[in-house]
Amino acid sequence: MSILESANDWAPVKIDALGIITLLGADSLRQSVSRLVPNGFAEYLPLLAAQIFADNTIADSIPGFALYNITDGVLATDLSAWWTRWLLCQKLNWNTTTLHVNALTQPRPLFTIGSAIMLCMNVAIDAALIVIPVLLGDWYGFATSVALVVTVVMRAYILFSLRRSLDYLISVADEQDKDLVVLFLTLPNGRAVTVFTTRGITTNVLLTNPRPRNHNIHLFFRAINWLAFGVLVVCLGSACLCTQITVVVTILVSTTVVVCRLGCDEDHVGHRLEIVKINPDGDDTRSNAYMRLNLSEGQEEAMINYHLLPMKFNGFWWDRYRARQAAYSEGDQTPAND
Repeated sequence: MSILESANDWAPVKIDALGIITLLGADSLRQSVSRLVPNGFAEYLPLLAAQIFADNTIADSIPGFALYNITDGVLATDLSAWWTRWLLCQKLNWNTTTLHVNALTQPRPLFTIGSAIMLCMNVAIDAALIVIPVLLGDWYGFATSVALVVTVVMRAYILFSLRRSLDYLISVADEQDKDLVVLFLTLPNGRAVTVFTTRGITTNVLLTNPRPRNHNIHLFFRAINWLAFGVLVVCLGSACLCTQITVVVTILVSTTVVVCRLGCDEDHVGHRLEIVKINPDGDDTRSNAYMRLNLSEGQEEAMINYHLLPMKFNGFWWDRYRARQAAYSEGDQTPAND
């Protein structure tokens, strides 16, 4: 008996309903992948929970966010899906983190030497997943591997179309309105972020979901992804143990890399958007965050109406705030502690 035949017959244990594991990790993957930041190590490797691309839940916004446009006096709660998930994936101070969101003058290159090398490595791993069951004569394993690779191709197209749409929205925003605005965001977990950007980016990028340019092709790729996911769930449990171990280890490792966001450039989304994050020193309090906004009297009234600042009859808080504001404006750029 040859080594390949021995490997095909080797089954010291039997794993039933193995396809169920492909459903695991949906929430973590959705949060990581939906922010549209490419992964430098596992962009084209198979992942768990391929159904999140088929059912298009990666395009669903997360409720609980509030965006206060301090400059224009506008409140919005329907933030774009990629923006909400990008924020939740960042290491932010509770109150004083500042983000500068800008459109790049020159788009970033589509491919670099590093990305080309990782693409070749990813393709080699995908090819190995198909070749191994063929050598073993494991046709259930072959169907499993082909289905996995199909989900990778479908995912790559879906993410590419969304990133391309985001780049288009940024170009429109850059041409439409370059006036600077100051935003104050509150997250569902209680954190707050100050954002400096343009009015065009606010309206067209942060508050507008990117949509594929060709909706019918997008639906077709999602349908193919559903079909491949079904084949994967059915066939994985019937493959030989050697193929099962190879497939499971590959998708678990690549999923861990993606969820942990290893090899990601968090400062750039798509090819046109740059986000500079600053976590300032000093006391991480909400009043210090407000002080850095340099609010006018009218803006303070708006913040009171938004219930972000206390009412005027709270003299204790306002006296302390005015004193710190005066010290800050006189040159002491480190807000005092509470």
